[in-house]
Amino acid sequence: MKIHRFATCESLYDMPLKVQFVLTHMCNYNCSYCFGHKKMDKRDSDFPAIHRLKTAVDHLVELKRSHYELFISGGECTYHPNLFDFIQYACDAFQDKLKVINITSNGSSGVEIYSRLADLAKQYNVPLDIMISIHTEQVSLKHIVELTKALSRKLHFLHFALMFNPLKKDFVKEIYATMFSLRDVGGGVLSLHVDGEQTSCTAFVPGR
Repeated sequence: MKIHRFATCESLYDMPLKVQFVLTHMCNYNCSYCFGHKKMDKRDSDFPAIHRLKTAVDHLVELKRSHYELFISGGECTYHPNLFDFIQYACDAFQDKLKVINITSNGSSGVEIYSRLADLAKQYNVPLDIMISIHTEQVSLKHIVELTKALSRKLHFLHFALMFNPLKKDFVKEIYATMFSLRDVGGGVLSLHVDGEQTSCTAFVPGR
């Protein structure tokens, strides 16, 4: 058997490495359609210890890839008590090989948490993408609006995934209209998801 390489990279080590860290399976929401029904408890051992996260980063650095992309999710990852220490350690370890940090969150944490994340990424000159999943059973639309206004010009990319619940269709319309009305704020994308499938994608704000 002969294997032919059809790629733009000269070798495996020239390829970017995308790594996802699931920082917890706990969530402060309890959506009927979601797998993440483990209640949030900051004392819970479900949070991986910071030394284990650092060790994982060290092993990744040893792979000596050309660049890395870091994806952080959960559960609700912003509740991890060492989130900022972990990101700072990763930035120091990967240095200029870290090309992007992508965080998936339900957007429920305080605006100051997300602003601090943006400031930390800026400190290291690493683009930060944040995906906010808007859960109609739990979300505070007022909070999401505040979050949008605070973050839209601070991030590399801001994406809102609107999780559609047929029983909340009027609220879904309200959210969609409200997000679209923020088109003068900065930049971002709003997508609509039905039963976990993305059905449409609308740029609700012009590019920065």
